[in-house]
Amino acid sequence: TIDSSIQRFTETAVKEVGDEYDPEWMMLTVMDAKNGDILGTSSVPSFDPNIKNITNYENPLVSYLYEPGSTMKTFSYMCAMEKGTYNGKAKYQSGNIKIDKYTINDWNIYGWGKITYDKGFEYSSNVGVAYMLQNFINKNDLRECYQKYGFGKKTGIELSREFAGDISFNYEVEVATAGFGQGITTTAVELLQASTLISNNGKMLKPHIVDKIIDNDGNITYESGRDESEQLISMDTVNKLKNLMSKVINGTDAGTTGSSYKIKGFDMIGKTGTSQIYNSQTGNYEVGENAYIFSFLGMYPKNDPEIIIYTAMKKPKWGAAAGIKYATRMVAESVAKYRNMFGDAIYDSSILRYTLPSYTNKSVKKVKKSLNSKGIVPVILGDGSKITSQYPKQDTAVLSKEKVMLLTNSKDIYMPDITGWSKNDVIALCNLLGIDYEVSGYGYVSDSSIKEGSLIKDNSVLKVTLKDFYKESSQNKSKNE
Repeated sequence: TIDSSIQRFTETAVKEVGDEYDPEWMMLTVMDAKNGDILGTSSVPSFDPNIKNITNYENPLVSYLYEPGSTMKTFSYMCAMEKGTYNGKAKYQSGNIKIDKYTINDWNIYGWGKITYDKGFEYSSNVGVAYMLQNFINKNDLRECYQKYGFGKKTGIELSREFAGDISFNYEVEVATAGFGQGITTTAVELLQASTLISNNGKMLKPHIVDKIIDNDGNITYESGRDESEQLISMDTVNKLKNLMSKVINGTDAGTTGSSYKIKGFDMIGKTGTSQIYNSQTGNYEVGENAYIFSFLGMYPKNDPEIIIYTAMKKPKWGAAAGIKYATRMVAESVAKYRNMFGDAIYDSSILRYTLPSYTNKSVKKVKKSLNSKGIVPVILGDGSKITSQYPKQDTAVLSKEKVMLLTNSKDIYMPDITGWSKNDVIALCNLLGIDYEVSGYGYVSDSSIKEGSLIKDNSVLKVTLKDFYKESSQNKSKNE
């Protein structure tokens, strides 16, 4: 089900943010909101398949169990709405609440005075959820809702080593913390599956990453299809939650938690999360400015969501949630442009989506002019008048500012300036030229054995050194601070 272009967007964003903020781990997944297909998913730490420098064999999408934090408030509120007891206009005293010998605080420990439960969702108030579990629903309601929404069991997605979250809770304080996503565990794919209740009008969709499997004889041995549950929540609940999730992004109050995810012209809705990290060795939660798992679960457009996006990052070296905000916005914008979801009017006129035709035997001059007009960067190989080969190939979708390599019918081919190119760009160039290559290091090209303007021979071997500009930038920033 992976869309190669969307996968490219996710990998680019995750690599940039991973290198810049150096988290313990990070993941970003894009899902089709209407059928549950995974369109792109990426994570760090990753590895180079050419040298197999694998340090992590687990897939965070299905194999990482962690406390999800405030993204779970979406489903706690959903439960109260479904029971029919939720009163969003009722008020409670924010700031803190005493339960047994424990005190539960809001992230703003002073609170915002008396606020409504609707505002509590927008502000991501833990105290509001604790009161909600005293006044609107009880622990049995919450447990039954979580189970109905797919938490605590495997989704069945076609990936190995999928784990099931743990939604065990009993004592009053455990119930309260479970309501805002602490003391329980989920996987990312469980959260994605549950979110389809909102995008799919109250019916839950099973996530898939395999469309079909075909054997050597052309027989289809497996086909995923669209797996939809019965009606699990009402449209009234769906619409109420959409409105609350919209306020998280578009609200203008000082306490609004998701305003950094607002993108001009978009109709994004979502919920932020910041969860403490439990250390099983010490028996306590970790402390420190960035000792959290920062996350975001969102979808767009609001009225009829097409895309669900989930981003999570554990313990970045600096910047708190800045990294996932940047990655989420970057991918959301790229996907929307790629699928032309909001029309051209809202986008920067310099950013366009374009599906490449075949340029074989076409005039170099005309093709170059056409690509330049769309903001796409043509890399012309040789001084011939006609194009003999291209990369990316015909029918590939590209965005402005991406490169398109064009091999011409020239007798002699000279090396272009490849400084700052990615490893994939280097490999594509060498495949197009039919020469061998050797790559060392990580990041982007800082040095190459064949200098710009040099003649490329049939037996040429391009040796390049990659350098991680983003990581260097991050280190310099840390030194400066």
